[in-house]
Amino acid sequence: MARCFISFLGVNDYVRCNYLLNEARVDGVRFVQSALLKLVAADFTAEDSVLIGCTAKARATNLESLIDELADAGWAGPKPAVVDLPEATSERELWEIFQILMDRVRIGDE
Repeated sequence: MARCFISFLGVNDYVRCNYLLNEARVDGVRFVQSALLKLVAADFTAEDSVLIGCTAKARATNLESLIDELADAGWAGPKPAVVDLPEATSERELWEIFQILMDRVRIGDE
């Protein structure tokens, strides 16, 4: 059974910080996705997936930096797939985001 990591990228001006989960630590990364992939998904294989949801503005603002940070950290797992999402300004758009994500998660994924 494959595993699926889902995260959302924002438009913030992310700053470097440190992350700690149980006894494992990741220092000096800008994006929580980088830290989490190292902390909880280091053993992901090609069968697994990494989904990064972002709006057009988040894509333009931070996606390239996130991809660069993962490459610089030596991320060897599956290439993150970008999931384009609308701005969530209404309940209808929130449900649309939910459906977009449901369409990307495979049956049996954990």
